[in-house]
Amino acid sequence: MGRLAILAWAFLGLLLLSADAQPQRRVALVIGNGTYAEAGTLANPVNDALDIADKLRSIGFEVIEGNDLGKRELERSIGAFSDALQGAGAGLFY
Repeated sequence: MGRLAILAWAFLGLLLLSADAQPQRRVALVIGNGTYAEAGTLANPVNDALDIADKLRSIGFEVIEGNDLGKRELERSIGAFSDALQGAGAGLFY
């Protein structure tokens, strides 16, 4: 697990500790881009994103996720996340 994933887990722990007693809708956008036309392929981003998305779902987050997205797909995912944040108690971007 990379440093970024460890930091994400730490942030997630802090988020859970600060959650209030009333359950509120929580939304997350999880993006794992590891394939780049000019820079080649990275080994961990997609695997890390899949793990984070699974964990977030297991603790009640609605997860919008995408892996190896192009510009248009990324923009669509961000738009869907923005829409989903309406009325949500918390939003998380990974």
